[in-house]
Amino acid sequence: MESRKCIQRSNIALRAQNVDISRRRLLVGLMDFHGGSFRAARSLLGLGQAGVASRAEVDRNVVFRVEAGNYQRALRPQATKLKRFYEKVGIEFIEGTAEHGPGIRWDTNKVDELVHRAHLRAGRALVGMLQADLAAKANVSQSLISRFASGKTQTIPSIEFDKIASALRDKGVELIDEPKKREAGVQLILPLAQPDE
Repeated sequence: MESRKCIQRSNIALRAQNVDISRRRLLVGLMDFHGGSFRAARSLLGLGQAGVASRAEVDRNVVFRVEAGNYQRALRPQATKLKRFYEKVGIEFIEGTAEHGPGIRWDTNKVDELVHRAHLRAGRALVGMLQADLAAKANVSQSLISRFASGKTQTIPSIEFDKIASALRDKGVELIDEPKKREAGVQLILPLAQPDE
């Protein structure tokens, strides 16, 4: 009788462990579709959701839902197609680790954009920060950010950009600039919180 209870407890523990492993595998499968990273990729290209959907040949609703983090397994083939579109134009998705959160990296030879402008647009999109909020946090004018992000102004004083970069860092965004590798990117400084077990 006692040995039967031990076997039952072992079986229950084994089933719980298998469920835990399955949940972790599912979580890892979904982590490569971080909404902020997809917003950052689209912002980097300066396209709207409809423009990306058309070029990637996916439904606009897919772009919206992936960016909003409202991703479901049924959308995985379309989300994968969307991700491949970004990768073809030179954008690499950085998966989160135990040390850092997810983000994007781009080949500066393939993405025709000034690195600072790209950092500004992609970094803001990664954390869903409005221009007005970034301007207030950086203590710079919103029109400066707007003109520079849209390309109406080609340069920005380095003091002003340093303030903007500092405000993005305070919001949890790391700006990646590796000129020797011809790469730049944005990434969340802290890892994403894991759902409760």
